[in-house]
Amino acid sequence: MKDQLAAVPVLAQSIQGQALSSGHRRMVLVEGAADWACQVAAVWLTQVPAERALWVGDGACAEVPCCTPGEANRWLGSERQLLIWNGRSGYAPDALAALTGTLVAGGIFLMLLPPLEDRSSTLSDTGDDLKASAQRFSHRLIQSLLVDPTILRLRQAHPWPQVPVMEAPRTQAASAIEPTPDQVEAIDAVIHVVRGHRRRPLVVTADRGRGKSSALGIAAARLLQEDRQRILVTAPHLSAVDSLFRHAALAWPDARGESGLLRTEAAELRFVPPDVLLHERPTADLLLVDEAAALPTAILTGLLRAYARVVFSTTVHGYEGSGRGFVLRFQRVLETETPQWRRQELSQPVRWAPGDPVESWLTRTLLLDAEAAHQIEVPEAELVVRSWPGSERDRDEGLLRQAYGLLVEAHYRTTPDDLRQLLDDDTLHLWLAQQGETVVGVLWVQEEGGLDPALGDAVAMGRRRLRGHLLPQSLANHGGDPTAIGLRYGRVVRVAVHPQCRRLGIGARLIAAAREQALMAGWDVLGTSFGADVALLAFWCACGLDVMRLGLHREASSGAYAVMLGEGLSTAGRRLVEAQRARFAEHWPGLLATHWRWLDAGLVCALMAALPPGTGLVPEDERELHYFGEGHRQFELSRLPLQRLSHYAMLKGIPSTWSEDDQALWVAAVLQQRNWAELQAEGAVGGRRQGEQRLRHLAAELFRTVADLERQ
Repeated sequence: MKDQLAAVPVLAQSIQGQALSSGHRRMVLVEGAADWACQVAAVWLTQVPAERALWVGDGACAEVPCCTPGEANRWLGSERQLLIWNGRSGYAPDALAALTGTLVAGGIFLMLLPPLEDRSSTLSDTGDDLKASAQRFSHRLIQSLLVDPTILRLRQAHPWPQVPVMEAPRTQAASAIEPTPDQVEAIDAVIHVVRGHRRRPLVVTADRGRGKSSALGIAAARLLQEDRQRILVTAPHLSAVDSLFRHAALAWPDARGESGLLRTEAAELRFVPPDVLLHERPTADLLLVDEAAALPTAILTGLLRAYARVVFSTTVHGYEGSGRGFVLRFQRVLETETPQWRRQELSQPVRWAPGDPVESWLTRTLLLDAEAAHQIEVPEAELVVRSWPGSERDRDEGLLRQAYGLLVEAHYRTTPDDLRQLLDDDTLHLWLAQQGETVVGVLWVQEEGGLDPALGDAVAMGRRRLRGHLLPQSLANHGGDPTAIGLRYGRVVRVAVHPQCRRLGIGARLIAAAREQALMAGWDVLGTSFGADVALLAFWCACGLDVMRLGLHREASSGAYAVMLGEGLSTAGRRLVEAQRARFAEHWPGLLATHWRWLDAGLVCALMAALPPGTGLVPEDERELHYFGEGHRQFELSRLPLQRLSHYAMLKGIPSTWSEDDQALWVAAVLQQRNWAELQAEGAVGGRRQGEQRLRHLAAELFRTVADLERQ
């Protein structure tokens, strides 16, 4: 053992020298007893400045920076020459992908592991209470390490291998100072968005490590140093634009900086959250939307409409989510709203040279490049919907890549942690819709609930929080029913249908298959929760689910209010869903005028149509509505019967003669109770008199529509 430790410095120098000359990074496995592996890593550390290394997990030396896998986000944007990962402390796929990206050309990734010859050896999970009886992801990870010829294995009490010589790439790693040709083109394209015609947005896409964020920062700095005054930046969170601001500061030395802001007396580069942008609409010469794949299409569409000069940038294959799915979903919006939009792609790596073995291993292992089938050729009649048990998910790599790729493309926030859960979690149930060997649909249902009823009051009062179990915990706490935690639920996490096969009923067939199995398994409720959207709400209501609650605040991840729906499958489940639905309807009018005052009018109408039927209008309501419609009663004194008319009428749908502006005015004035000053500031009305006149006309029309329906 001492001889092996003594050989570490020479070996480290050899491997690091070879990696640096090729512009690549190298991965080295240190397999053996825990103490011995940590000693090898400690000796290796003597060859690298401590501040340029990072130790992940237990056993770190005192002088080296260290973190747990769960703290990976703290180190995003930093640059490391040596990454030491203690596999016995957990693997956390998201963290693995994120921290590997901090390694620069010539960097070494040391992974400390038990001997891999021992087939019982597995890497620990992160202690996150996954109810898994298998370690399929761990076995996948180990197998990928064993079969990759570029990975060096240093095994305790075994001869160490010779360092294989790797051919130098045709293109070396890019300079950290000089932009790559790809970046130069991207910088020019961003500047052209400002200098060229309005309403011609740019979409910048790249794999991780290609320098797209730095290109945005450099372009912004150049524009602000020339003649532009304000450029706004937005992203899912402030930390996502650290690299953009860092490179902007380097290219703009006269600017003063603080968190999310660079400025001089004449110009500024400022971060603004997406929801603030949509609500306040601050002026800007240019809007930069970074990591756009992590924002829902509704928010991106709002930004596209609000700003005439905008650049959307996203990672195509990365741990944050899928940019490919973003492009597929958002492209339809771009072609409708701004048909002259342009796209710029960066392919040359910045931190390492092309063909980097660590990047190749990571992409293959975590399915970062997984995509749905490109072409559907099998006739629709041959569609088969079937359950996909956990024991089968790691047996067919082609099927796994298709299914996972479809989930990635259908959802803006699918990450490598989802792959681990898909493989390992036995409370996660999947169904596939297949045409031959082609996957055209995937349904993901999470089993929840069945908890100790004695915890009900503590959860309902907020004294106890349960990890996971979204539906029962929310219905107990926010819905106010402590018995909810004792029921068993199937929560639909995601449903994905291939773009070429949508509107063919495949999603509904997947839901029907899940319902059938849920009934056989004795579940009480089939439910779901998602960012409220009119089209999605219509789909779920058509599948037989009822609205049970709506969140009070917009979610940071989606910018939307979370809506929860459910279908009772047992007597207890039906009782719970009906009670929650009825209670939500009672709270609805008051909350609509307070917490949901700015909810989109179309969504308000869709939610009202999903409420239980109201009691109708009493004679006093009808008399006051008649007086208001004829112009003989004030609007404020008529609001109560107008609201009752809304709740009664909208179950039957908005009159077809109403325009979107009519619908928006009615919702804002009658239901959300915005005042005339607010309505005038929004451009909804020219003034009180004109607004009241429109409302009188709409009220009379709606009242006639209801009367006609009742006579039929």
